[in-house]
Amino acid sequence: MCEVGLAYRAEQAYVHWIKHFIHFFKLRHPREVVIADVESFLNYLSANRHCSVNT
Repeated sequence: MCEVGLAYRAEQAYVHWIKHFIHFFKLRHPREVVIADVESFLNYLSANRHCSVNT
């Protein structure tokens, strides 16, 4: 049985990180973002935001 509240909280978390990702690249179009950019974002999260790997 799936808890509706948990699914909603997960959706909110996904939206939060998508917005953070978009603003990290100063609103560049996703087609312009390359693998190296994604790596830099993940490194930023790891080093500056102290996010866990699971995040």
